[in-house]
Amino acid sequence: MKKLRYFVAFVFSAFSVQGADLSSQIQSLVDAVDPNLNIGIDIRSLRDGRIIFQKNAQRSYIPASAQKILTVAAAMANPPASFETKIFYDASENVSYLVFGGDPLFNFKDLKALISQAKNKKMLGKEVHIVMSKGGLPPVPPGATYEATNYCHGAGFVSEMINRNSVVFDLEGEGCSKAMVSLASGQPIFPVKNGTYIREKCFEAPEVGEWDQVQRTALDFDGKMVLVNGCVPRGFKVKMCLPVKEEDHRKYIQGMVQKAIGSLSVKVVHSLPKSKLKAISYKTGNFEKLAKISLKNSDNLVTHSLFSAITRKDEWPRNWHFASKVLQGILEKEFTMTFTDQDVLGDDAGLSMHNRLTPQTLTVLLGKIHNRFGEGYKKLLAEGGVDGTLQNRFKECGMKVYAKTGSLAGITTLAGYLESGGNLYAFTIFVSGTPGQSKAYRKLVDRIVEVISKA
Repeated sequence: MKKLRYFVAFVFSAFSVQGADLSSQIQSLVDAVDPNLNIGIDIRSLRDGRIIFQKNAQRSYIPASAQKILTVAAAMANPPASFETKIFYDASENVSYLVFGGDPLFNFKDLKALISQAKNKKMLGKEVHIVMSKGGLPPVPPGATYEATNYCHGAGFVSEMINRNSVVFDLEGEGCSKAMVSLASGQPIFPVKNGTYIREKCFEAPEVGEWDQVQRTALDFDGKMVLVNGCVPRGFKVKMCLPVKEEDHRKYIQGMVQKAIGSLSVKVVHSLPKSKLKAISYKTGNFEKLAKISLKNSDNLVTHSLFSAITRKDEWPRNWHFASKVLQGILEKEFTMTFTDQDVLGDDAGLSMHNRLTPQTLTVLLGKIHNRFGEGYKKLLAEGGVDGTLQNRFKECGMKVYAKTGSLAGITTLAGYLESGGNLYAFTIFVSGTPGQSKAYRKLVDRIVEVISKA
């Protein structure tokens, strides 16, 4: 792998793009890295619709997080209902009903503020009933890679969201026989059980890495306590999070609300009374804010929440297969898109290895998105050298790149828009099946974008 990186660096520094046409320049860059590299490219001018360059444009690839482009575009074209969390008050029964809005940014502090507002308006009854939805999407889509299961998603994608439906804590080792666990701010209700045990060698063996023994798989949350199972080395300290499991979700939400309201009775129900009720609401962020976090920061949980909100159909089973069908239907209708047999929408955020897109499909969609939303969508993407996942890329290139990155094991992607010399391009670059780390292949992708800018 080191030899490959050195070779790529040498080629990029030595290769001159002067005097060659665009196709040969790009092909030469690819060939210099690996003539057999599985790379798909589609680049189009949005000024006149010309195809600038294609390579394997109709071959399907795993898009990784570039899949978020589709979810956010569908949400913009078919906006979800409000993400506001609300309290309804039944004066005749002196009962309050709490309805979560599915806002992934809603936290314990916001919950306390909403309850305080209800109290000041005399809308906090003798009981608080949490109106919980009857189900949501599972927390991990089919075909998600092993690494994806370590993301702190939370208890499925349901409306009842608080503190990202995860327990955050600091884990600090005090030797092989015990560990210190302290809950982070915003997690005020859970005691911690220290259940560590002694491994024979603990971390004395230099070949055993810390994360080989202290992982989320060595931890558990039972709806009441964080359980630490394993040996934690002395001096080791890390902030970690545990997703609340689906079976613990009701207990988690009820505990959070109970802590926020104090001694009042808390119950869980599944519907509001039919009578008209007074309501107050609390909103932590608007749709544009959520869309920016999804694309610029590649936030999976925020993307999942948008996806969950726009794909619910009461007459369909609530699972990833049918939700993805709804997503595809929105894109086909709103953007007059035609997906090929090569295109498979398996999830929303790109964690699933079942996803397949051709470079041509994604680039055409990017053009249609721009035709409809213009600068409004482009500015939601990470900007090269400025912010998001492109903050440290394209810093000194004399061009503007707005794009969505993507990375899974053996997969590197980049798709979005390029502004250069008064021209605007839509582009998609998929690299698949690469060995080892992706840094060398990201350099290749970036160099291809730079070459386009000089066209």
